[in-house]
Amino acid sequence: MSFTKKYSKIIWFIRIFILISFTMVGAGIYFNFSPKVFALELGKGLSDRTKVDVLFIGNSFTYYNQMPDILSAISKFNVDSAYYIESDSVVYGGFTLEKHWQKKTALEKINSKKWDYIIFQGQSSTMMNVYAKKSFETHLKAYVESIRSVSPDTRIILFSTWPYHENSAFYVKNGIDYFTMLKDTQEEYYRFAKQFNTGVVYTGTPFYEAKKRGINTYHDGHHPNKNGSHLVATLFYKHLIPDAKINCGDIKAGYDIDEKICDSMKEIALY
Repeated sequence: MSFTKKYSKIIWFIRIFILISFTMVGAGIYFNFSPKVFALELGKGLSDRTKVDVLFIGNSFTYYNQMPDILSAISKFNVDSAYYIESDSVVYGGFTLEKHWQKKTALEKINSKKWDYIIFQGQSSTMMNVYAKKSFETHLKAYVESIRSVSPDTRIILFSTWPYHENSAFYVKNGIDYFTMLKDTQEEYYRFAKQFNTGVVYTGTPFYEAKKRGINTYHDGHHPNKNGSHLVATLFYKHLIPDAKINCGDIKAGYDIDEKICDSMKEIALY
């Protein structure tokens, strides 16, 4: 083969490669900026940092927008921290702790390894109903006793959920308002945290603070949008990591979050 023909063939291959690469990019195949993929990419070069294994047990309030993966990504962006988080979860839409206990998948995951933190999120309206609260108490007690019998060093955290949007039909149906749900939910989670000697992360007041700043955190009146999930992840990061620090400029490059909103969330969560 002559040099000219060989050179032409090389150029042809280069053009094909470039064409395929741009096609993949356009289809969202080559570059995937999801929190999970980005967290995995950031996982490279973490050998000098201490891993913190975190397990979430909950429902859609946890899994919307891959919140546990956002938490992992935020922790890995903080390159100055001695710690980073690897998150896992057992989450099903609408699940209560009772349903998790009956299904057994959560308990199997809990017993599958040594966790640093296990976080329990109840059904979002649980604290507004006397029977639901009793069920929550019964099954939280069962989980706590099971965890502490085999892994006493594992720290248990309660995930206190936010109130529904102020326009939710739930309030009219139940004769209450936004502030009643905010207050009662946080007070009941505090009571259970004290009763079972666990930690608790409150998201209701931070959601209200975001609302006062004009930041929408709701996707559909109940579930979080990306802003809401980012705020929740930031709150957990602050609670779990002692030297928590957030660089919103770097985070913006990792997934779709406005840098100014990220800065506001950081102020709400960290200060």
